[in-house]
Amino acid sequence: MSIDVSVSRLAQYRPFERNGLDAQAALTDLVVAAVMESDGHVTSLRECQDHCATLWGLEVELDELRPIFENLVREDRLTHSNGKYTASDTLHGEVDGRTRESAKVEERALDDWAVTLRLLNASLSDDDIALLKAALDVRLGQLIRRHGVEAALLLYPEAPHPKALIDRVEGEGFNFLPRRESRLEEIREQELALFVRQPTEAQRVFLASLLNTVYFMTILTLRAITRISPDPITEIPQVSGGSTGGDRS
Repeated sequence: MSIDVSVSRLAQYRPFERNGLDAQAALTDLVVAAVMESDGHVTSLRECQDHCATLWGLEVELDELRPIFENLVREDRLTHSNGKYTASDTLHGEVDGRTRESAKVEERALDDWAVTLRLLNASLSDDDIALLKAALDVRLGQLIRRHGVEAALLLYPEAPHPKALIDRVEGEGFNFLPRRESRLEEIREQELALFVRQPTEAQRVFLASLLNTVYFMTILTLRAITRISPDPITEIPQVSGGSTGGDRS
């Protein structure tokens, strides 16, 4: 499922789930994800900085990264040798468990939805379900981006041209889904709404993880735009339902 490649790549690591997450902790989760996306190692802080920009469009200062890498080494989550930072066995175990759980939750969420679709529309074929899943992917991507932006803007109302972030999402309009045969178009919006309005436990966890990820990605983006350092932010409230995995500190 590719709701948004940058969002789904980051969300698989279940970042930003600790209650009372501060800005440095959020950046730590981002660094861990960047290292793991780089085959478990980076050769320099600048390489990590480049990965954050390339993968997620996030600008992070080297001065912000330095203490985070030092802490990760002290915690035995990274090793540092010959200038190269490498994920330790401890970090690999931590991350592997999270990514496996993310994959299972996503699979359960979509399977639950497919079961509901067939109960409500017994005539749906496997191809019909696949087309509806593709539409769900697009629809959730739009909804999640909008809600993540709106939540983050509550913390950064001073960001220049904040409405432009929402306008960019809304600019896709409501006719963004591809045309399908009439019988599918008639039920499509109703079936897509079921995933959000009547979620199963797996769907709730799946949605919360995606919303939380987009929310913090937006916050980190706005921090860069407004040039606000992480220090004044002692705690970043999560989106509703965003804490699904408990305390990982």
